[in-house]
Amino acid sequence: MEKQPLLPSSSSSSNQNPIQIDPKRKLHRSKSTPPSSSITPSNNLENHLAPYTNPPYFIKNNSILKQVILLLFICLIIGIIICSFFMDEFKSKKTYPIVDALYFCILTMCTIGYSDITPNSTFTKIFSILFVLITFGIFHIILTYFLDSQRNTHKTRIKVALLLGIFVLCIGIGVFFMHFVEKIGWFDSFYFSFMGVTSVGYGEKVFKSIVGRIFGSIWLVFSIIVFIRVFILLVEIRVDERQREVEKWVMELDMTIDQFHAADIDNDGFVSKSDFVIYKLKEMGKITERDTLMINKQFEKLDNGNFGRITLSNIMESHY
Repeated sequence: MEKQPLLPSSSSSSNQNPIQIDPKRKLHRSKSTPPSSSITPSNNLENHLAPYTNPPYFIKNNSILKQVILLLFICLIIGIIICSFFMDEFKSKKTYPIVDALYFCILTMCTIGYSDITPNSTFTKIFSILFVLITFGIFHIILTYFLDSQRNTHKTRIKVALLLGIFVLCIGIGVFFMHFVEKIGWFDSFYFSFMGVTSVGYGEKVFKSIVGRIFGSIWLVFSIIVFIRVFILLVEIRVDERQREVEKWVMELDMTIDQFHAADIDNDGFVSKSDFVIYKLKEMGKITERDTLMINKQFEKLDNGNFGRITLSNIMESHY
């Protein structure tokens, strides 16, 4: 049976010859390859942007993390200002308005929610809900910067839509239960339900009946798990979209002289298909230098005669 090529061409013909590999060729480090400590594809590329044009914004702007942290700091400052002006509408033992406001905002951002400072008016409860949503959105961006993902975006979007529906349903169930069983007003029921499923909670005594506490024990655990899963999937979708932008940008680049030399792995004056594939995979962040070194080491272990190819006799020798 005729062997198929390792890296088939775009031609649909089935009579293509396998790639001819020089027996003496070995894999070496691509000149443009960044250190293996890089975390995301954008980090892999931002070290060698000089020959490239129009990179995606998150590659071109390597200070995006600083901007997000600055945004978080601004959000915290605004929250402190608002809370300090309306501290009388919080139920707490007062110390100093700015200190109390800082303390409350940090507890809310960290989803701790001790009961020593709690919103006590419609305005402060609405502010708390909005503050939670905004800070969670900022944390979402920060996690997107650090994490990487190679998932099926379409399937992930379906999961997110399904889980978001379940999440909204959990809030709705909590609202109806608190209103009809615990006899709490509609707005307060929504407020307590939202703060509960987002794991914030300010220590308010919501469930006072036996039925309510049994319900809360089951409802809170399930709702918080759903909320965390939704949050993680949203991060994965954003990371995958960013990865796709990197891949599209890398594939649309015209090869320059610098890129030719970088793709010429063994410095033999030409770039083979295997050289080009390895180079592009590194540029996309799909593989790292550590990956190629590990594979090369395993190849050399099987290639006892150092001929640049593995034969059936090499395999048999390695097993006997």
